[in-house]
Amino acid sequence: MCAGLAEMPDDPVAEAVSADCVLDNLTNNTSSVLSGRDGWLFSRHAATLLHPANKADIGFVEAWQHELASRQAHFSSKNIRYFHVFVPDKVTLLGDYLDEHGAEYASQRRVSPLKTLTQKYKPTLSCLIDPTAYLERQKDSYPLFWKSDTRWTPWSAYMTCQMLCSSLGVDINNQLLGYPFSETSQPMDLDGGQLPNKPQQVRLYRYWLRSKLRYANEVVRLRESTLTPGCAELADPQLGEGAHVVFENHHESTPNRTLIIFGDQHSADSRTLLTGMLAESFSEVHFVWAAGIDYDYVERVQPDVVITQCNELALFEEPVTQVDIRKLETQTLQCLSTHAVADEALPLDTTVSDPVNNGAKKSTLFHAERYALDLPLMVQDCPEQPNAEAYMSSNEVELHEIPAAQVYFTGPSWWVHDGAGNEILRHEIASNQKPAGRWRRGKRLKGTSLMFATSAGAHCYYHWMLEIMPKLGMLERSGISIDSIDHFLVREITGSWQVETLARFGIDKSRIVETAKRPNWRCDHLMHVDLNCGINLKMHRFTPQWMKHMYPPAPSEEPRIKLYISRPEGVRRGISNEHAILPLLKEAGFTIMAMEGLSVAQQAALLSRADVVMSPHGGALTNMVFCRPGVHIVEMFSRHVFPYYWGLAANCGHHYHAILEEPDKDYPRLVNARVAQSFADTQHQTAALSFDVSVDAVKAVLAKF
Repeated sequence: MCAGLAEMPDDPVAEAVSADCVLDNLTNNTSSVLSGRDGWLFSRHAATLLHPANKADIGFVEAWQHELASRQAHFSSKNIRYFHVFVPDKVTLLGDYLDEHGAEYASQRRVSPLKTLTQKYKPTLSCLIDPTAYLERQKDSYPLFWKSDTRWTPWSAYMTCQMLCSSLGVDINNQLLGYPFSETSQPMDLDGGQLPNKPQQVRLYRYWLRSKLRYANEVVRLRESTLTPGCAELADPQLGEGAHVVFENHHESTPNRTLIIFGDQHSADSRTLLTGMLAESFSEVHFVWAAGIDYDYVERVQPDVVITQCNELALFEEPVTQVDIRKLETQTLQCLSTHAVADEALPLDTTVSDPVNNGAKKSTLFHAERYALDLPLMVQDCPEQPNAEAYMSSNEVELHEIPAAQVYFTGPSWWVHDGAGNEILRHEIASNQKPAGRWRRGKRLKGTSLMFATSAGAHCYYHWMLEIMPKLGMLERSGISIDSIDHFLVREITGSWQVETLARFGIDKSRIVETAKRPNWRCDHLMHVDLNCGINLKMHRFTPQWMKHMYPPAPSEEPRIKLYISRPEGVRRGISNEHAILPLLKEAGFTIMAMEGLSVAQQAALLSRADVVMSPHGGALTNMVFCRPGVHIVEMFSRHVFPYYWGLAANCGHHYHAILEEPDKDYPRLVNARVAQSFADTQHQTAALSFDVSVDAVKAVLAKF
């Protein structure tokens, strides 16, 4: 007795049989159907091939052994488990119902190539699943086939599913035969479309309690719209090959395995047989109706398990080595079109998605824009720069949404696939890199996740404040509440200012997912805001305006100030001769402050009072977003020159001044992003060096105020 089997209806196999019904002559009768005892029908083709008298042809056993061994070795090299399921034919299991000689037929059934293959090669073919012996032991207890159909029943499929799960070392969903079902009398594929005098009740289980359909191709949709449920055409390979469905299952007890099944009507594109049972038992199941394997599709999906399945009669033919899903789909659609209802539009199932991206969608939050910038105000002699980019040209800001996403995310690089293995997003991943298995078997994140800190500089104040935090405002502007996001993916939290700014939006540590040590995740629903500011000459005007309201200035009676943000020698990019310029600044009435040790709220309050802000190049200048429009910004550069703050100052409506360490060499880098980017490879050499500021340039710029 197989565990988990539900209580049965009256067993058709155990019913009394009539000795008056004899087997039609196998050679003389041209009908494709043989009538057995008590209304049992069989395929003449199968009975001819599998009859004991047919000893001349034992099929293509050696060819199948070679093909299965080749598949087994191929997938083993890819760290993919492989299994092949042979479904024993109805004649093999229930041939004793053919005629009065049925018992003799059953005892002499030595011609079966499946029996030969199993006995001879099973020790070397660990992939081989032959449920014949198991099913034979159960045939007096459970209906293995319906009387007038060649397809096996849910009980046969369940027993085979048990064997597969056992081979995989996982527990089967033992509730499968306790699922909701319906019982109907309907024409099958051996009765010519007519119900017999004593129609058999056919049981159809509804396997969709845990799993849901994520993708179905046009073959499936056309079959559903033009073929009657249960009709004989549903088992016709010409009307089924190329059918392609994907199911996902997020139940907490479901093993995290992705399976692909290349099979036929015994697995089925519906959820009534083996495919549906596996979909209820594993996290992701792909079914393709095909006699061979589409290796390109397997490579894209990168499954944990590949299963091929066919009827044992396939052993009388050469094995099909490889197929192309798209070609099969095209051929079958042509056949199905003859069954379509004339002039009637095919219904589109909104629960399925596009075959390319499987539900992933992209929308535009902000369109690209371009507007003029004032060039920096220079007090030093600088070379003429005819290619100065005196404009802001922002990128389009897009929102990507991917259901059932497989995510590899380190912060500066990311790679996102949908549940079918199709690449959706890729950044800073080598073009020849292929997704390793560990990239897909990450921990599951339930609900909605935002790929948040997508920047190599997410640990830096500037990048965090201007390239990451504004995503929250952009989502809210598009109608997506921050409260609806369950997880925020960041490389790591390294500063108190990160925690402080997130807390301002009600995001506590329980919703922050750090990926530095664990970059692989499975997200029920992933969002990504593609916000590329490109060293700040591609920033959308929304960003600084939204930032200003992040810490709005409170009414204050304190006086306006001129602020110098100190960065003494010993600090990264500190000013070596700061002692020479501090007296000048004090004489000019500047307040001298360092930002280290201040909270973001304190920095914002301080900058909101400033009419002039003077600072070496560094993250503290980010706080100019909290200044009222029209203040003077003075940036002092080492050889580490990038136009981040010129673009930001222009965006905020400020007057921007620059003092360069070597103006003749570095001015082109300040006013042309492409020139600046050409020095990106050397930025690590200049990023931390202390430098001298021209005292004469400081005097000149102070004189302007």
